[in-house]
Amino acid sequence: MTALLQRVHLGRIACVQESQPYITPVSFVYHDDCIYSFSTVGKRIHWMRANPLVCVEIESIVNRQCWQTIIASGMYEELPDTNDYIEKHKNYRINRTCSHRRL
Repeated sequence: MTALLQRVHLGRIACVQESQPYITPVSFVYHDDCIYSFSTVGKRIHWMRANPLVCVEIESIVNRQCWQTIIASGMYEELPDTNDYIEKHKNYRINRTCSHRRL
């Protein structure tokens, strides 16, 4: 499982608001048992702020007989966009022009 998470960097994240599911593609990095991504503020971020329960799907498909899928449920956590936080984590190449997200 860890090898797939470290090799693949595109998946899907699902969130829900008022019984309506919403799923979108997400680019991510896996580090220390967490999935990190960034996003501009929009529908997905508004929904995850309102309901932090999320589900992430990651897959690697070679062909119809050879594939792997990971489905993980978790909590959305918004990381601070402050100078102190960015300085402390500068080795992660955080892009200050985007909001930072930890899933």
